[in-house]
Amino acid sequence: ESQCDFIYDCSDKSDEASCGACQFEDAANHQYTCGWMDKSAGQYQWVLVQANQAGDNGPGNDHDTQTGFGHFWAVEAYDGTQNVPARLESPIMRQASASCQIKIVYNNETRGATQYADAEVGELSLYVRQGSRETAVWKLLEEDFPYSWNYQAVNLGRIEGDFEIIFYAVRAFDIVGSIAIDDISFVNCGLDPVESGQCDTYYYRCDRGSCVPRWEVCDFTDNCGDRTDEKNCDDYTRCDFEDGDFCMFSNERRADFSNDLVAGETAPNRDHTTNSDTGRYITDAIYFPGDTARLVSPVFEPTTGEDQCFFVFYAHLTTQIEGGGLFVYYRTEKGGELKLLWQRIRFNLELNELFAQPWQLVIVAKVGGQDYGDITLDDLVFRYGCVVSDNQILPTGTTPVPTQSPCPGYQHMCQDRTCIDSNLWCDFKPDCLDGSDETMCGNCDFEDSWCGWSDWSSGHYKWNRENATIVVDPLGPNTDGSGNPNGFFMHVDATQSTFLASAELMSPPFGQTGLACTMTFMHYQGGTAHSGITMIQSCNGYCYNQMENPSGRMCKNVMKKHLLGQIRSDWDAGFHVKIVGMPCLRGFDCNDLAVDDVQFQYCQPGDIPPHYDQLDCDFDNGQCGWFNYQHDDFNWKRKPGTDDILNTGPSYDHTQGKGGSGEYMFIDAGSRLQPDLAAVLTTMNQTAMPGNGKCITFWYHMYGPSIGTLNLEIKKWGKSDTGYDEWNVIWSQTGTQGNMWKQAQVHDWSTYFNWQLRFVAFRGGYDGDIAIDDVVILNGDCPEPQTECNFEANKCNWKDGDGDYTWWVEKAEGAGDYRPSVDHTSRSSSGSYLYNGAYAHTTPDNQGSKCQLVTHVFPQSEADCLEFWYYMYGKTDENNPGTLNIYKRLDDLFIDKLVWSLSGNQGDLWEYASVTITSSDTPYSVIMEAIIADVSDPYSIAVDDVKLTQGSCAPKGNCNFETGLCGWHNTYGEGDDFDWIWSSGATPSSYTGPTADHTTGTDEGHYIYVESTSLNLGGENARLTSEKLSPTVGTCLQFWYHMSGRSTGELNVLIQTEYGFSTLWGLSGNQGDQWKKKRLDIKIEVPYRIVFEVIKSTVADASDIALDDINLDIGANCQ
Repeated sequence: ESQCDFIYDCSDKSDEASCGACQFEDAANHQYTCGWMDKSAGQYQWVLVQANQAGDNGPGNDHDTQTGFGHFWAVEAYDGTQNVPARLESPIMRQASASCQIKIVYNNETRGATQYADAEVGELSLYVRQGSRETAVWKLLEEDFPYSWNYQAVNLGRIEGDFEIIFYAVRAFDIVGSIAIDDISFVNCGLDPVESGQCDTYYYRCDRGSCVPRWEVCDFTDNCGDRTDEKNCDDYTRCDFEDGDFCMFSNERRADFSNDLVAGETAPNRDHTTNSDTGRYITDAIYFPGDTARLVSPVFEPTTGEDQCFFVFYAHLTTQIEGGGLFVYYRTEKGGELKLLWQRIRFNLELNELFAQPWQLVIVAKVGGQDYGDITLDDLVFRYGCVVSDNQILPTGTTPVPTQSPCPGYQHMCQDRTCIDSNLWCDFKPDCLDGSDETMCGNCDFEDSWCGWSDWSSGHYKWNRENATIVVDPLGPNTDGSGNPNGFFMHVDATQSTFLASAELMSPPFGQTGLACTMTFMHYQGGTAHSGITMIQSCNGYCYNQMENPSGRMCKNVMKKHLLGQIRSDWDAGFHVKIVGMPCLRGFDCNDLAVDDVQFQYCQPGDIPPHYDQLDCDFDNGQCGWFNYQHDDFNWKRKPGTDDILNTGPSYDHTQGKGGSGEYMFIDAGSRLQPDLAAVLTTMNQTAMPGNGKCITFWYHMYGPSIGTLNLEIKKWGKSDTGYDEWNVIWSQTGTQGNMWKQAQVHDWSTYFNWQLRFVAFRGGYDGDIAIDDVVILNGDCPEPQTECNFEANKCNWKDGDGDYTWWVEKAEGAGDYRPSVDHTSRSSSGSYLYNGAYAHTTPDNQGSKCQLVTHVFPQSEADCLEFWYYMYGKTDENNPGTLNIYKRLDDLFIDKLVWSLSGNQGDLWEYASVTITSSDTPYSVIMEAIIADVSDPYSIAVDDVKLTQGSCAPKGNCNFETGLCGWHNTYGEGDDFDWIWSSGATPSSYTGPTADHTTGTDEGHYIYVESTSLNLGGENARLTSEKLSPTVGTCLQFWYHMSGRSTGELNVLIQTEYGFSTLWGLSGNQGDQWKKKRLDIKIEVPYRIVFEVIKSTVADASDIALDDINLDIGANCQ
């Protein structure tokens, strides 16, 4: 009877271990149900899945680990025959307290063509079952959410005896999307403990031995757990509406509708009194905006203060807009003026010493402008200090005649009684002649008023305007934000309500904002607990997280200024900013929270901040002159360099490095957004600066199994002859670039026109974070010559040399029969490469004609390695694409020396080549030359991914992976399901993979591995292929491998020839947490390639396999 009652009775807490509260993985990251079970009987079922294997049925990361290795419950198609919802049941639980809440994290997201796909993926609802009766307590009303995981706290309230929680889900048949849940917790659900001694003076002793505050007695809530606090309540004036009438209250029919004793469309599915669907409450019936219903209390005697007079009520409110909501007024004359007493501030009103004459309350429900909603009341209580008068007739009074507004309904009236359009109110610029349209618009020191801010809290915590003389809590602030001990600020304090929920401070509605709109505020967090301001959101229908957990960056027990970057502004006028705080995460470890001196800056459209041209940026203290574009798909974020991004983004920034606290900009691809959605980080328009051109350098980090594309683009204002200035790509990179920061340089872009730059990051997949840091713009040439080029944007400012025509750079799409259909960088038709366009030169005079491309001048070197990929293919053996030559040109002599050459048909694929260039003490440049061989049926030569690194090239097939993959590459197409990853340090998986490479034995060294826990299903494979090797009478292949983990798959070595594949060696299973060496003899009479193949284990949590230090000793047998 004591198991699963939310109270730890066992010292090891095992009695509550499988009782519903769950993150769905254990300490070793293995799935764990915590007692939840799928009981579906229809065409869909709940399945506990690992995030990376959910496919379209869930986001690409779970919520608690934020990786693809975490688990959650998702709804998947099933072979059932009934058209009934999927059903997920909790274990049996017992005796929930009156303050009990269940908190869940859920995902309800379409996989449409855009992030905000206008379609319903299905429905999700939560029920409580007692015996055979099921009561709905929550239903997801919104159709779709643009972000992966969303929070929801559901008030369960007092539940006597045994009960279960049930999640029902219905999937749409024709919409691709997900319904998933994760991180279920129960808050404040255990009954109060039994006290052995006497209760304190201000507490009431329950029959079961617990103590409850006396103000909770007779409030229609079973706080004791045995209902003894709800006995002997005759001295209270109460109404629970269970008898089907309004008790001593009267229902004034002053509008087109009135309160009814029925449940509405959005009204709650249970009342408060019985906490079930058998009880009654009163709710509005929504018809037209502005309609009101009034509930009038009995007349009470004046309050003397000798006895406590409080009014307690329970309300259920969906958000009302355009002036709607619930209001409590009082009056002392019938027909007299109504004076506002309460407006969504507290649910417990103290009325002591407020009225010197008979009085009554008037509760008004007013319909807002939304299409649906409800205002519902239950369990109205006047405490015993409120004495009902024998005379129920108030003296007759008169209501002041309101002054008629001169403005029509679509306009606001200024204080000088002139009119402006409603969308100009609070748009960050004065439109009224007297400026009154901007006086209550969020900028506030709270000395005289709330400045348009309002408390939208619905639970245990509220925001209140107070000063240090009012706040008596020793953890509260002792000054306001300016240091004034008598100054006012917004403060979170606990109030007499039932449920624990976040405190929400909502701004007034704002107009459209400019690109650089920022918000600054002073923040205080008292105490030492890990709670506080949890997020700042901008809201317009749904709420977008502007910043999560800014408390972590702020000093505690002192007021400190904080800057919130941009306010999301790609909405029409009418959006809000919301500050959300949680002083207590679990009902204990409570902090005081305070906010002061809120300021909005540079928010008017067209405002230009003084730092708009500060484009050199390390992002440690802000975004400088870089701004999130207002109309992209999602945002760049600024993040500190910490070790909490697994499997993908950087664990430290570039500026300060490991152990530092620097920050960088990144896109979070962990949420399951649609692939190819873009996040844009842009500058404002910059002034033309004629001269020698400019150089932009920056550092980027692109690491993970599913990296997308990062572009740097420029717009030159006024350059276009058509009047439309277009964005042009000047640098681009696609795919994983290793777990490291890499530098990029863009040379010689003109500044003769006004210009604007932007970084555009395209999402690749859930393990595809992209980051940038340390952007610097220099006058003149870049300090170092450009040593890499993937031709995605241009020729990298390498120059056309002597020749009969020029090399071209074009995208692969529309290639036709005469050039490659995909580039090498991205392996897609959208990628670009360098090619000689031979099919445009078909006259006899073009036989033997050539084109040349000359690189920058590189400094002298003992040896440099030039690596590149080439494509030389004709449809038949007779089709000769020509000759590709590589020359070294000494800078002082202009003498060209041939260092590499290849002619003829090399097959329909990209091939790798490398050549060592020695220059002794003379600077040099490299020339790439293509010569046309066949003008009757010409096929082009293409080049891609050129890279120059210091040191000699490794012999063919040899690689220690310190500077890249050498000639090894992931196999594309049939026979390969996922990729090998170039990495350093530990793999992100727990209990598997190496922590250091073999070459250096440190976490700085590199190796290549298969992340088999994060990709694809059991039995699928990843292949790593060598460049083409010559026939051999004897070659020794040596390599080091690492195969560690409880469910390691297979590692095979294959030989590939034109005749197919043959297996040379294979190994499977756990080989221990160490690098091991293997040597294999190869003898073959035809050209061949070596292929390393990993086949993933069929176990869901499979293990990583890694390779390092591959060596080919050609012409020698292994000893």
